[in-house]
Amino acid sequence: MDPTLDELVGAVDLFGGLSREELVGGFQDIGARMGDDVDIKVLNLRIDEAIEKYYLVEVADRGLLVAGPSALPELPEGGEDLPHLILVG
Repeated sequence: MDPTLDELVGAVDLFGGLSREELVGGFQDIGARMGDDVDIKVLNLRIDEAIEKYYLVEVADRGLLVAGPSALPELPEGGEDLPHLILVG
């Protein structure tokens, strides 16, 4: 599973904000349900790219990622299950 930048934002936007760990965990769970492996290193690089290109914005004092001004949020395939997969803390 290799989510687009807009799919990363779609997952974050669904919750109003997620930590990096919650976002990665959500995509791991979606990948597992779809029988698709998620390369954590590649996913973290994609998250870094989303931040660099303002698809995601880091709220440093809260440890959250939120939708940025460049984003057109879109849920990834299987994303409708995210509310059941990610435990937001």
